[in-house]
Amino acid sequence: MRIALALVLFIIGTFLASFGRVEGLFLIIGALYWLFTYVRYGPIKVAFVAYRRGQLDKAKELIAGVRWPRLLAGRLRPYYHWVRGGIAAHDGDLETARDEYTTALALRPRVESDRSVLSALLAELAVMRGDRPAAREHLAAARGLDHREDLDPFLEDLERRAAE
Repeated sequence: MRIALALVLFIIGTFLASFGRVEGLFLIIGALYWLFTYVRYGPIKVAFVAYRRGQLDKAKELIAGVRWPRLLAGRLRPYYHWVRGGIAAHDGDLETARDEYTTALALRPRVESDRSVLSALLAELAVMRGDRPAAREHLAAARGLDHREDLDPFLEDLERRAAE
């Protein structure tokens, strides 16, 4: 929808500019800016919120709409991979989930508690795969980072499962 609207603005702006109307230039600039923000920011924030709320179908649809993930703003790319990892984990593709979470963590989300959550999610995947040493390593990383207190019960459960 955003691309279609930007295209309409661009066409109207070009038409007006061809008649020497300055307003047309503003419409052209606005359309180009809209396209720029579409490519740089995409629907990542909305997809991440949907993912956190458990609306995985909506998150999957939004993430699928990102055409050029390498062009996303650097601060949003970890969250793109985080959502893709969550969707893959939900679909049972643990290897893809691990790769996406690892990529998200390597891109260093700006908030340290987010890095802790990603480490915990990697630990959970390791437990599911039966790789207890990797699970303990990820748990230690999650514990070593600042995190919200509501993550502690999840970490304790993972520690118990990794020890079994």
